[in-house]
Amino acid sequence: MRKLATACAALILLSACSSADVKEKVDPTEVRGTVTFEEGLPAGVEPATNGGVGVGVTTDGTLQIITFGSSSNPMVVTEATLEGTEIDVELGNDTNKPSTMDLVPTTSTVTFEGGLAEGKQFKVDIDDVGEITVGSNRELISWIAPKK
Repeated sequence: MRKLATACAALILLSACSSADVKEKVDPTEVRGTVTFEEGLPAGVEPATNGGVGVGVTTDGTLQIITFGSSSNPMVVTEATLEGTEIDVELGNDTNKPSTMDLVPTTSTVTFEGGLAEGKQFKVDIDDVGEITVGSNRELISWIAPKK
């Protein structure tokens, strides 16, 4: 019984240490966005003729990322962080799920606490896709051309 109590105390101390380490590494200037997604394009948006990824800011200050891929396992925003006027976006899909060979648009909507300020430009860096600056026209989707 005494060994069990000692082992439990050691586990509690280890878990407390590891969570403290994580807190120290979090950048207080970064804001993580909340992500939702749905199949299709936003109302009034036409896809780019050469494909690519669409990026825009809505009138309510949310970020929209449009990708094309499988309808059964779409490529969506898995993480987005805002620091000042720079937004870092990571894309992904479920690697344990099969993908169909169709090509459909999926719109990921990222909401940051307080929204993206009107009148500001935001540099959006999407991993493995590229960078684009958006925000001046809240009704416009800008397209990052696909890499060749």
